[in-house]
Amino acid sequence: MKHLLFIIALLLTQSVVHSQLNDSMEMKPRAKAILLINELKEGVLLVRLHTKSSGIEALKKKGQMEQAEKVRSYQEKENLEIMNAFRQFFTFCPVYFFFSDSSAALEREVPHHFFLDENLEMDPSIQFSESFYLVAQKGDLRFKAEEGKAPANGLLKNVLVVLDASYIQLRDPFPHYAKGKHWAWRVRKLDTALFEFYEEAN
Repeated sequence: MKHLLFIIALLLTQSVVHSQLNDSMEMKPRAKAILLINELKEGVLLVRLHTKSSGIEALKKKGQMEQAEKVRSYQEKENLEIMNAFRQFFTFCPVYFFFSDSSAALEREVPHHFFLDENLEMDPSIQFSESFYLVAQKGDLRFKAEEGKAPANGLLKNVLVVLDASYIQLRDPFPHYAKGKHWAWRVRKLDTALFEFYEEAN
């Protein structure tokens, strides 16, 4: 009889633990999102600007100098547009800019000489003391099928996306993307969404 009671008690304990684990797993995405939004409010957002340097060099090696210059010029124009949009419309936290060519180095080293001034020139004097950062960039947003938000191919192309420090795309409920016709719209929408989620979380 005692043995039977012990087995019943053990099964009940396992059931409670299993239920608690399930609750924890269900809460995990929101808990993580709340942690991230609070850390970002006290941290910084790093905006990664693409250079297309590999493609440009490939064109140069083929002797297609005019096409290479067109690509370089277009990318510079877009990068300035992105930078200006953030400088004007992003207020949730401090923001800094770096080229995609510095991505690997930024993960390995203390980030103090990768950042860009208003002319897209690296300026070693631009530094930040905050320990936490997320990354924003132009990119394609990949949705999980169960989220029910994706086009048939599972992508939203050319949107403003938010990544973690390892360049992994964040997920709901954290405000992790913004779309719109112009960069100013996208940046304002992201800024608003971050403030709204921060107020909701606190």
